[in-house]
Amino acid sequence: MDLGYDMQQALPGLRAAAESRMVDKCTVSSVERTWNESTANYTDTLTTVYAGVCEVRSENVEATNADSQGRFVTVVRRTLKLPVVGSELVREGHRVRIDACVNDPGLVGNAYVVGAFTGGSFLTARRLPITEDQ
Repeated sequence: MDLGYDMQQALPGLRAAAESRMVDKCTVSSVERTWNESTANYTDTLTTVYAGVCEVRSENVEATNADSQGRFVTVVRRTLKLPVVGSELVREGHRVRIDACVNDPGLVGNAYVVGAFTGGSFLTARRLPITEDQ
């Protein structure tokens, strides 16, 4: 028995199963910020690095009494799942726009920022932490 070989053989099927749950669509873009002398402002130029299927998950919703004025703050941890193949250029700091969401139309148009890049040898999906784009 060779576990590595068995995992390698099973990986395409496992990835297909993970991707079958990715029924939404998003666009991920890199951001280049340049200073515009004539307007005295920064201009962001977005370049698409991924456009396609995705899944957005909300996890660990916590209400805490964390801010300095004693107000409750809600912390939501979100994860963006992308196919492993085709999303290789997605990195920390890239912007995400939800273009279509089959089961929660309220997410359409939402904007997020990728918090970290993850990789691995036997991934079935690329799981990226995202935060709301301010």
